Amino acid sequence: MRLISVIAFLLILVQSSISAQFYAEGGFELAFLNQKETNRIADEFNARESHNLADFKTLSGFRFGFGKYGKFTNMQISFGNVSKKQISKNPAVLRETAELVVNSFSLDAALAYRPLRSEFLSLGAALHFGQVRYRYSFGGDYRIPISQYGIWGEVFADLAFRFRFLLKKESREDQFYVFKFRPFYRFHQSYDLLKLQQEYNFDNNAISGERMQPFNNFGFRISLLIPFLNENDRKYYKKGGTLDQEKLKRKMKKMEAE
Repeated sequence: MRLISVIAFLLILVQSSISAQFYAEGGFELAFLNQKETNRIADEFNARESHNLADFKTLSGFRFGFGKYGKFTNMQISFGNVSKKQISKNPAVLRETAELVVNSFSLDAALAYRPLRSEFLSLGAALHFGQVRYRYSFGGDYRIPISQYGIWGEVFADLAFRFRFLLKKESREDQFYVFKFRPFYRFHQSYDLLKLQQEYNFDNNAISGERMQPFNNFGFRISLLIPFLNENDRKYYKKGGTLDQEKLKRKMKKMEAE
């Protein structure tokens, strides 16, 4: 079964390379996650130090990547960062500042199937390799009690809409951009927040495993896609031709016209 899966994946790669629309993409990402234990640690800190750190409910950030649309597939490699910083000041103690930050950075490779053979809809999965960090500052420099690398998966759906209104009128016939909306769910590992609890709340009695924090999350990405080919080149390229062949064809027509 593994050999069959590898062969099928290679066939998809070959098919996608024969006829493809290459593009660059960048946009905003918002993830919703359950940070119950992180919030509990912050609440203990607030009660002890008379601060008002808010709860962690979302992480937000950016994501940039490159990809290509094949006849039935969409392949992409991207990188990005989502984070959240909560800040509190205590005016009673010389405006003492406390900060707590949750940060996640990752590189990912995604492969999607396009049932409608267009940019409008893609259904796929991605594999992330990245780092999750919890860091804090309490009246001084940042400390990083938790910094772990890991691998996690993602399933998603891409909804894409082509538009041209930002382009000059003379360019709208064969140039275009694509607006994309991607809802996703990420299957993430859990993290033991023991060290954060020990350092942030001076709790040497904390026991490993009592502060396990799940990091599964769902959210969405809003992005702008810029194709590397115009409309005419794209139509020719999708038929199985190459840009060199198209340029030669145009050159021959020009010579014949002269």
